[in-house]
Amino acid sequence: MNFNAMGTEHFIVPDEERSLTKWITPKGIEQGTEWTPTTATDYQNKIASVFIDEFNGINLFLRNNITAETETKYKQAFLEGKLMLFHTSSEIEPRTAKMEHNYHLFKVYAGSGKTIAYAEPWADAWGYHGPKKDERWTSPTQYIYWRLLFDLNNGVSMPAIYSSDLEVAATGIHPKEGNVSKYQESFNRAIKFAALYAGYHASPQESPGAWIAFRHNEKNITYEAMKEFTGNYSFLMTQLLPDNSKWQNVIEVGPEVQRFGAWAKVVQQGQNIRLQLSNLFTLSLKGKPAVVKVIYFDNGNGAFETAFNAEHIKTDLQGTQTWKTLEIPVNNASFHKDDDDSQITLTAVSGNITFHMVAVEHGDGVPDEVSNIAVKSSGGNVKITWANPMNYDLDHIEICNGKTVIKTVSSVQTEAEIKGIDTKAADLRIKTVDEAGRKSNGISIKF
Repeated sequence: MNFNAMGTEHFIVPDEERSLTKWITPKGIEQGTEWTPTTATDYQNKIASVFIDEFNGINLFLRNNITAETETKYKQAFLEGKLMLFHTSSEIEPRTAKMEHNYHLFKVYAGSGKTIAYAEPWADAWGYHGPKKDERWTSPTQYIYWRLLFDLNNGVSMPAIYSSDLEVAATGIHPKEGNVSKYQESFNRAIKFAALYAGYHASPQESPGAWIAFRHNEKNITYEAMKEFTGNYSFLMTQLLPDNSKWQNVIEVGPEVQRFGAWAKVVQQGQNIRLQLSNLFTLSLKGKPAVVKVIYFDNGNGAFETAFNAEHIKTDLQGTQTWKTLEIPVNNASFHKDDDDSQITLTAVSGNITFHMVAVEHGDGVPDEVSNIAVKSSGGNVKITWANPMNYDLDHIEICNGKTVIKTVSSVQTEAEIKGIDTKAADLRIKTVDEAGRKSNGISIKF
């Protein structure tokens, strides 16, 4: 259900154009009344009531730019899931302070699980929408990833994606930017991450995991002060106060082709970040295998500790100047609360440590195997094709002969050619490797 009182999707007259003296009335036409906020509310209520009456019994999506009065009138319908919410303006953060209200409605009604939200982006990851191109302050791969994190944070069950962004994920080609294959893997991973989590925010006992992405900004890119969406984006996990991290101007961290670094938080030496999981999600883990993932920027000397239950895992930085993923398997998960109510704590043991995300997920964390393997061999040359698994953190594929890796291909490739191999003596195996370096057992390749 859209509102098109003036042009497309608009119903508010700017302050400077409301006076009737600004308008030209054609001869024979009676001049109308001056626009007021009540005009907008009356219009919205009239349109909504007609749709509700005509589509009796059919759930309707209502655009989330409604006035406070319209929200109040239909509050019960939202709470009962009879009215759902949508918009076509999702971005990495609210574009203006006024637009916080739109995202707030998502958070209140969809984030609580009372109704469902659908969200289309304002533009693609480069800023293209129709003939226009918006400015971007971070790389395309970081933009699409953080925009999807924001949707998930707000309880969006159906995040839509521009076809141009899907084309980049599928082919590495953008219809206007051309060859952007350097972003293809990260686009794939961002979209698969959203696909894994979308819709589970209101079903923590069934969710594949919980996560928190660290950020803080008190002003958006247009430098308007925000009130609500200034902190972390999260999904069934929260950061406990006080927040001892440093976040001022911690933006655009690390290589642009990695999806993580639009925002981050820095934990200074001796300080920590304390985290708590949703109670129902915690119960869903009890006695089952799980994995704790910590994504950090490997920017020099230093070390940090990840602590939960009786585990204290120290990780030393190597200075690669890239984002790294630490995975900690937990065979029999049980995340109890410490005296300070935290369940997971990150501590900077030495140096200042930059963090992007902590996630806790069901399963052992080992990437799934490839499938649909097909092999063609001729004269010592072998061509192998396969289908990659849906793991969002799939990093690359290895083809091994015995214990030796003889071929490595990217996570978006689904074929490889091996030349000069004795197929009778070969012991070929194809393995998947995730961003933490963990490998699957592999699938034997039969000739």
